[in-house]
Amino acid sequence: MPERDIDYAPEVTGGQRPGPAYGVWSLGADGLVLRDASWTGLPVVLVPTEEVRLLGVDLPIANRARRAAALPFVLEDEVSEPIEVLHAALGEALSPGRYMAGIVRHDLMAQWCEVIEAAGLETAAVLPDALTLPRADFGSWSVAASANRVMVHGHDGTAFAVPSSVFSAVWQAADRPRLISYGDELPPELTSEPGSAAVSGPVSWAGSIALDLRQGRYAPKSKRAPWLKRLLLVAGIGLLGHVAIHTVDTVALIITADSRRAEVADLVAKAGGPVSGDLAATAEAMLPRASQATGLLPVLVRAAEVLQPVAQTISFQSLAFERATGLTMEVEASDLAALQDVEAALRGAGLAPVSRGAVAEGGRARQTIILSPQEQVP
Repeated sequence: MPERDIDYAPEVTGGQRPGPAYGVWSLGADGLVLRDASWTGLPVVLVPTEEVRLLGVDLPIANRARRAAALPFVLEDEVSEPIEVLHAALGEALSPGRYMAGIVRHDLMAQWCEVIEAAGLETAAVLPDALTLPRADFGSWSVAASANRVMVHGHDGTAFAVPSSVFSAVWQAADRPRLISYGDELPPELTSEPGSAAVSGPVSWAGSIALDLRQGRYAPKSKRAPWLKRLLLVAGIGLLGHVAIHTVDTVALIITADSRRAEVADLVAKAGGPVSGDLAATAEAMLPRASQATGLLPVLVRAAEVLQPVAQTISFQSLAFERATGLTMEVEASDLAALQDVEAALRGAGLAPVSRGAVAEGGRARQTIILSPQEQVP
């Protein structure tokens, strides 16, 4: 990846202060600049495609979490730098088993995230700006020219940006693909056709976000917070009632926690608490002050953080806590390998899981795992 002497200062221009659900911004040498105030989705920050390697990779793996884990190894032969200094992000499917991927240096990605979060755009997606162009048809390039650069999005998931002065040579070297223009007029020798007039604006050109670089360690924290908050709410109510927490699918319960407010309210009522107002605040107020000594909440929080990357591949058939033994989880997954991933993730985080064995039947695999109370975990 090329290194550039660019200071991405957290300067905000464009006449507006960014907010958590506000517009499309670009990040460059001039800081953050508002490009499209009409964008109604989550905020998007466009970064220079020159700093990101974009390509298509073959990853015939059904599970997204496993695809993301395998991506750095697939890309090792595509880069000249050590893979440890690079951040790899997985994008949309280009064809069955083939996906878009982006590679950027860790130090630059961290710098971008620092500027974005300092400006109040914590939930924003980070998108290489060439991907705002529609993906081209076979044998064509979608292009957008400006005063000093040209962005290109090909049919195969590749995208790049080059100085205007060299674009003609690049185009000829690529055997002169058909050019569909979404930017300034190209020189006469570069025969082009105008893009669709039905769309306008940097993100609406493409219609979607093909690749969000904010993955893994750079994922927005606010996207994880509701997941953990709801899990702790369910666990806290179960602790108050001194009963095991039984669910058909804990992950589904977290995602649809709002629709199960009535169930939570019933548990609060049985524990003698009011069901009106903020149930989360009520549950927290009702927790005994000595609850930390049980070790449930610390170990549950840590387990939730560790298992988050595989949350979409597993389901919890039951959760139970005993002060003497710890947290007992009955976990179900598609196969035994997925259960081994769960146990390995817990062990890697120092939670010392104890397995009661795993069984596979009916196309599913199930395992009971016991985690000791937090104070016993190093």
